[in-house]
Amino acid sequence: MKLLSSLLLLGICALSALAQIPKIEPGVSHELDAWRAAHYSEIRYKLNLTLEKMSPVLKGAIEIRLRVNTPAYGVIPIILDWRKIAGHENDSIITNVTINGISVIPPPPPGKLDEELSVEDVAPQFGQINDHLVFEYTAVGENIIKLDFTSPILTTGSAITRYIDKEDGSEYIYSLLSPLNASTAFPMFDQPDLKTRFTFNLLTPDDWRVISNTSHKEQPIGAPPEFTKLPSGVRNYEFGETRPIGTYDFAFAAGPWGQFTDMEKEYGRVSKKDFPVDTHIYARKSQYVKAGNHVAKLFKTARESNKFFDYKSGLPKYDLVLIPDLPSEMVQAAGIIFVRESSIIREK
Repeated sequence: MKLLSSLLLLGICALSALAQIPKIEPGVSHELDAWRAAHYSEIRYKLNLTLEKMSPVLKGAIEIRLRVNTPAYGVIPIILDWRKIAGHENDSIITNVTINGISVIPPPPPGKLDEELSVEDVAPQFGQINDHLVFEYTAVGENIIKLDFTSPILTTGSAITRYIDKEDGSEYIYSLLSPLNASTAFPMFDQPDLKTRFTFNLLTPDDWRVISNTSHKEQPIGAPPEFTKLPSGVRNYEFGETRPIGTYDFAFAAGPWGQFTDMEKEYGRVSKKDFPVDTHIYARKSQYVKAGNHVAKLFKTARESNKFFDYKSGLPKYDLVLIPDLPSEMVQAAGIIFVRESSIIREK
């Protein structure tokens, strides 16, 4: 009976904490948004992803650090957003969950008898409720959640999208995060007013290049991303930490991209004083020659728009990636813009 009493006590404490928060419903309600903004701060994500050719899933590990501002009535839970795509629920899996260094397990099934309970059954638990992960065993101040996950890579309409080049069979994978769909890529706080700093690492096939919000952490500010070539034929890209951005502002594009550098700037005809932000344009390799006929005009447009807008925000770089089948003309994230390829490369 001692074990069962402990479980009941834990349950009462959990209910007491949960009673203080808005009802956990699908999506992010205004009440949940405001509640989290009032209680969570200093958020950082350390995101390690792995892309494998033609894999149906994105593999990853994430470390989320945040400060929990605990009110007088007791410790409050941490509520992450984690939504599964209909028809692909089996591709969205989380494992190896810890909070503050302690392993966390899903709650035991209802109806277990006391004598059937084990030590694992009273370990810290988390719940998956209406597209959310709820962690009850939080600490006052900084908390660290770590977990492994997989999420689906689809050809259309998903946060992580795959495109297969019809001309040469090359594979490209890129993110299209937006409010309400970003949490299908990895667990997060999917609301604009909970900004976070991202540190990003990505393992890719050996012949791929990766573009993301920041430059490679060991490169000068604004330099194109570099990589470490591993013996297994895998490239390891490490990107420096972003400034605080919304989760939907995180972005990456991976594949055998061809790269263009702003030649005017490189040869000194545009000074660092007039335009301090480095710019590169990326196109898929089958379209590289065609894209080359348009990049001069595109660089000029980028310089003009950046000087008016992004220069004021202090972004260290401003990269443009020509994306085939992009659902809109342009998708802008911090330091990187996806442009619909057909808007630039027009067939005569």
